[in-house]
Amino acid sequence: MGKQQSIKTNQTWHESLLLFSIACLLIPFHAIILYFAGLELHFDEAQYWNWSRHLDWSYYSKGPLIAWLIALADKLFGHGEWQVRFFAWLLHGLFLITLYQFANQLWGNRLAGRWALVIGLTTPIYFTLGSFMTTDIILLLFWTAGLWSAYRFFVVKDDFALYLFAIATGLGILTKMTILLLPIAVICVGLTSAEWRNRIQPKLFIGPVLATIIVAMPVVIWNLQHDFVQFRHDIGHVAKADGNTLEFLAGSLIAVSPVVGILMLLSISSRALAPDVVFIKRITLFLLLFFLLKSVHGKVQINWASPVYVGLIVIFAGQLLTFGRIKQVVLSIGIVLSIMINAIVFFPDLINIDPRQSHLKKMIDWKLPVESLAKKLPDTEFIITENYHLASELAFYWPAKLPIYNLPGRHRRYNQFDLWPGPEEVVGKNGVFISQGGPPPLELESACSKMETLYGIESSVKDGQSSRKLSAWRCFNYQHFNWQQPSRY
Repeated sequence: MGKQQSIKTNQTWHESLLLFSIACLLIPFHAIILYFAGLELHFDEAQYWNWSRHLDWSYYSKGPLIAWLIALADKLFGHGEWQVRFFAWLLHGLFLITLYQFANQLWGNRLAGRWALVIGLTTPIYFTLGSFMTTDIILLLFWTAGLWSAYRFFVVKDDFALYLFAIATGLGILTKMTILLLPIAVICVGLTSAEWRNRIQPKLFIGPVLATIIVAMPVVIWNLQHDFVQFRHDIGHVAKADGNTLEFLAGSLIAVSPVVGILMLLSISSRALAPDVVFIKRITLFLLLFFLLKSVHGKVQINWASPVYVGLIVIFAGQLLTFGRIKQVVLSIGIVLSIMINAIVFFPDLINIDPRQSHLKKMIDWKLPVESLAKKLPDTEFIITENYHLASELAFYWPAKLPIYNLPGRHRRYNQFDLWPGPEEVVGKNGVFISQGGPPPLELESACSKMETLYGIESSVKDGQSSRKLSAWRCFNYQHFNWQQPSRY
């Protein structure tokens, strides 16, 4: 299998230059694709941008790192869509470099590293997540670094790697709590072998555990100050009972790419894997089983399991070095199919699918209708919306900086807007209620001295259908109202 007991890789300077070049070129490549695809900010991206205007130690559903990065990009480059996504594109390149280095060391072969990079770059879910500024691409980087560090600690016997694992875990906590599945899996798998169990010694773990706590301290402090609302939110996701096993399996196969996905599963099922690779295999199977069982009990989003596929890729990258001619042809077909899936995701009209009916339809037609509505409305002092999705998009695309509130009420779950000052700040002022659906709720009408229907805006219409409809009502002299709190986390 190669020189796995050495922590050094056999990488040359021109290989390093190539990796650096690929990472740099990904930035304009993503920018060009999104520009021609006409994809504006997803409501999650707009939400995280809104967080960046209220810098804090953490937030309702995620750690603070994504907001910090967006705030830094805004400071460096100004306001705009590509500025929000800049660090996602940069981190996508760093993720691929880390994937390369991991496979290179695991198999002691630069070609395995190159294959890992190619598979990682063309995998539809990874390319998609690397295009947009969400917590997933940040988590992928720290997860890959953490899994690689765990391998170096347990298999290569590199004690310092445990500190790298601890830092990767801490940074992951600053990103998304999903990272906690990794140390759980590592410890559980570490107990399955006498050789690995001998590495689990308290004296080796005290320092790294403290390092994780120190790095993750902002999230800990913030949750102590906010009644552990972030943990309540995550527990609510785990406890939610609406299984989607078949949907999860089918979606995952497409997300990984059908042909390549099947080949990877076949490779990890091989009994001929060397003992060192078995460590990665067991962690991967442990986590795949976890998400499969979770999908039986409650809904699992496709992106939630995306970090698990890292183990599949690094194992597969070494296995395919021994592929015969037929398997090489099948692999080539699989990679071409992966590229085609990526193309269709961003340009669904290639197969005559209206982009407004595609998977990314929520990222189309925000800027123009929002700006058009803003021009038609009379002077307003605040905006109230029906949900945090719309509130976040309005916050980003509205020409003027106005206070924007998510309508309180018991018929929804908590979100970040509930942790910020609410409409009580604008008592006595005139504002607008903006909706994508029906009229204002009766509670809001009771809180306004007068409600007046204003305008409706539709985005570009094709075949009699509009992808975005916004309607507005004016609220005169908003008064304090005793809103009921949301009913769930």
